[in-house]
Order: sequence, then C-alpha cells, then structure tokens
Amino acid sequence: MRLWWNYKWSPELTLGGGLSGGILEVEESATQAYEQALGRMTYSATDKLSFELDGGIELRQTDETARATPVFSLTGTYLPFAATQLQLSAYRHVENSAVFVGEDYTATGVKLEARHTWRGSYDLILAAAYEHSDYQTVSGSSGPSRQDNAFVVRPAVQCKLRSWAQVELFCEYRHNASTLGRFSFRDSQVGLQVTFAF
Repeated sequence: MRLWWNYKWSPELTLGGGLSGGILEVEESATQAYEQALGRMTYSATDKLSFELDGGIELRQTDETARATPVFSLTGTYLPFAATQLQLSAYRHVENSAVFVGEDYTATGVKLEARHTWRGSYDLILAAAYEHSDYQTVSGSSGPSRQDNAFVVRPAVQCKLRSWAQVELFCEYRHNASTLGRFSFRDSQVGLQVTFAF
C-alpha cells in the first residue's frame, strides 16, 4: 500500500511526502511487516538539468527483530544535446535474501548511464554500476556473515519497432566480490531482448 501527496512549490520545484507499508511472507522464514515514511523532491535546475530525490526511513519487524534503515533514491539527468542523455543515480533499499533463509540485505549502489538516440528509432546505451550488499539476520539462528560488492558494465543497442514493441541487443560484464568465497564470480553474457507493451 502506498499513499503520496505532491505540492508544486514553484515552476521548477515540486515537494511531496508519502507513506507505504506491507507484509512480506517468505517460505520457511518469519513474516515481515514493513512501513516507510518518505519525502520527495523534483527540481528542474535548467531545461537540460533536473534532479529527483525520494528519501526517508523504513521500519521492518518480525516476531524476533525490529530494524530501522535509512532508504533513498536519487537521480540526476543531464541533456547535453537534443538526442543525448546522461543519467547518474544512487539508491539504498532493503530486500529479502533469495539464498539465506531468515536474512535480508541492504543494497546501496550507484549507476551511470549514457544514452544517445540515432535516427529516432535507435538508442545507443552505455551503463556502468556498482552495488554494495550487506546481509542481516531477521529470524532464526544467525547465518554466515556476508557482504558483496558487485560491478556491472552493460553496452546495448535498442531499436523501436513500433510504439508497442522494441528489441535490444546487449553485452554485459558482471564481477561480484563476496566475503563468502563461493558467491564471488565473474560473468560475461550477450543477449537479445524483445519487449511488447500493451
């Protein structure tokens, strides 16, 4: 559930706030309840430069634990030319672990993406990202201590076939360095993705 309000303070600045919450049921793990209190700001500094910020606090509880975590999402967008966009984003959020029963992790990351539109239908994209993940026990016995540092580089070409269809060819390199050696890896892949939107 999410409830937001926004107030346009000026033509360049919009302020807002919101509340959200929910129940997370995980197999073989304790049910988690979470609530978020967030503030929001969008600011257009110029026709070429804009910022968007969501930030606040997340409360997450089980029968055994309760934890408060600062969370945020920040995006800055710069348009140096009519067909070129540079975007820098940073974030921090809490997710449930898909590997360890009874654990969550806090992900903090940053991503830089450059996008150039060519002939109206083709987007040339180059993205690089870094994410730090810190795992915490929320129920049951304490699991192994784990922290991950992941790096990703992803060039891609998108082609808009129709207003409702596009195809993307991408190449991705990913390196994860974990304090638990079995989760460290290097991986490269090439893929073709087709998207339909109705």
